[in-house]
Amino acid sequence: MSRLKSWLLAGLAVFLLAACAGSQPNEPLRVSVAQFQPLSQTGAENRYRLDLRVHNPSRWVLHLIGADVKLLLQGKPIGSGVAALDLNVAAFGEGTVSIEVGVHELQTLRQAIGLYGAADRPLSIVLTGNLTRPGLLALPYRSEADLRFSAANGR
Repeated sequence: MSRLKSWLLAGLAVFLLAACAGSQPNEPLRVSVAQFQPLSQTGAENRYRLDLRVHNPSRWVLHLIGADVKLLLQGKPIGSGVAALDLNVAAFGEGTVSIEVGVHELQTLRQAIGLYGAADRPLSIVLTGNLTRPGLLALPYRSEADLRFSAANGR
């Protein structure tokens, strides 16, 4: 009888692990910036509302309970934010996540001084972070862009 219980428990554990593995998204999430809006300014920090568009390319509804974001300028962190969520993103659908982000003025100023006169060089901006599912399952994301500024004299 105890052997039968052991086999049943082992079978149940395998079934549960397979069910959990099958509930993961088939493809990585696609996250993009939908809006970046100023909220407040203080001497050392500016606050922004960052709206992220989350594309769910899987056949499963994606339930999100949290998000975090880091902004990198030329590979160096300039801001971050977190948000508690209760969002369901439909299968093969999209949703929007709003996060309040603090951008540190002194770090941004240092970056800008280092880029002065660099109109011909692209400015690398990276948005990275995690979207969190129940059970603290983190889904990482990363979005990159290069900004280019034209020279003031039209060169």
